[in-house]
Amino acid sequence: MEKRLTKRFENDYNSSIRCLAYWPILQSAQHVRDSEAECFVDSVLSNSAQPVVMFALEWCEFCWSARKVLDAMGVRYRSVDLDSVAYQAGDFGGRIRKVLTAKTGIATIPQIFVGGDLIGGATDLIGAAQSRSLHDRLKKAGMEYIDLAAPPHNFLPKWLKQSRAS
Repeated sequence: MEKRLTKRFENDYNSSIRCLAYWPILQSAQHVRDSEAECFVDSVLSNSAQPVVMFALEWCEFCWSARKVLDAMGVRYRSVDLDSVAYQAGDFGGRIRKVLTAKTGIATIPQIFVGGDLIGGATDLIGAAQSRSLHDRLKKAGMEYIDLAAPPHNFLPKWLKQSRAS
């Protein structure tokens, strides 16, 4: 038995050494551009008919908060739900997310854009609504909106509002 284990260890060790020789190739493969996902993101962000775009996840509380803010303002927006069935084939949603991370330097979701320019995530959107810079961006993009009846921070998840009050 000891001989078999020693032999297996030698085989694993030799395999690992061979893999290390390919390490630079494996590393560069992670940085291969995904032209299909890049093209999709670029086309969505450059669509002047839908200047407000949110890359989101269906189950994400911060995405829900951002949707509530945009809905309360009457803003028409496109939501690209990366975890939805429409983007599951070939992990297209995951590939889009990698492109967004490379493009913005931000790995979190949601990522909200107006007129192709990044606003940020849900808390950034709420901050922009609070400061009214969101209103200026919406006007510039030719979007109609209504003022919020409630303070923007009311749209945050309850657990976050409670932790901020503490």
